[in-house]
Amino acid sequence: MTTRQNIGSEYNTGLSFFGSVPLTSKFSIRGNLMLFNTYIRGNPEIGNMSTGLRFRGNLNASWQLPENLIFEMFGFWRSGGRDVQGRDPRFYIYNIALRKQFWNKNGSLGLTVTNLFRKNIRQVRTVNTENSFMRKVNELPFRSFGISFTYKFGKMQQRQRDNRENNNEEDTFGTTGS
Repeated sequence: MTTRQNIGSEYNTGLSFFGSVPLTSKFSIRGNLMLFNTYIRGNPEIGNMSTGLRFRGNLNASWQLPENLIFEMFGFWRSGGRDVQGRDPRFYIYNIALRKQFWNKNGSLGLTVTNLFRKNIRQVRTVNTENSFMRKVNELPFRSFGISFTYKFGKMQQRQRDNRENNNEEDTFGTTGS
């Protein structure tokens, strides 16, 4: 039997790093990394604890190929970590896609696969208390295949500012003409 109970408050403190690097005119990578420490303020029976440094991040890569083909990759990873009673499992996924653009790049047809080389994601969670030990294993079916069609219509146009801003004219408030 499993029951839930509010054991206190959780506080996370950390840093996030984001970046995008065009390595060439046809190949770019983007990513982010988040590092944080979790502190749990528990009730008097459990006490307070710091669960240590955790992190998660993702990395995207895009490569423009000839014939309006685009190859894309995505990966996500989250570290495991300790909690009040045990350990949370780490988690990662990856995705590979190929898109063909057409109709002056307004349309595209894409093929995608998630976790091509792993049918399931295996997560193991352990819980240790004074009176018991539990090991829970989840096998999550995560491999998937997809097809997408995208069509962009209309145009996003930036509204022009009034003539004073476009012509870089000076602001005349508080001045007198000569």
